[in-house]
Amino acid sequence: MTQADYHSLEVGLQQVAEDTGGFYARTHLFPDQAMRRLEAALSGFYVLTFEKPRLRPGTHRIEVDLVGRRGTVLAKSSYEG
Repeated sequence: MTQADYHSLEVGLQQVAEDTGGFYARTHLFPDQAMRRLEAALSGFYVLTFEKPRLRPGTHRIEVDLVGRRGTVLAKSSYEG
């Protein structure tokens, strides 16, 4: 946490969050909102596994959607295969 609207590590932290399927939340102006979002993200989870398809080597997109449920999916957007 920092008491500033911006700090020097922000861009890097945003990129790490995106790469790992997480999120980055500023806490300076609305700390309660950021903490509620974190609590919701930690309240439950599913572990999804899948068999790697036969594709060319390289970066491949991952898309995860909820069917018949409401919620937010936090997942990596790609994998190297």
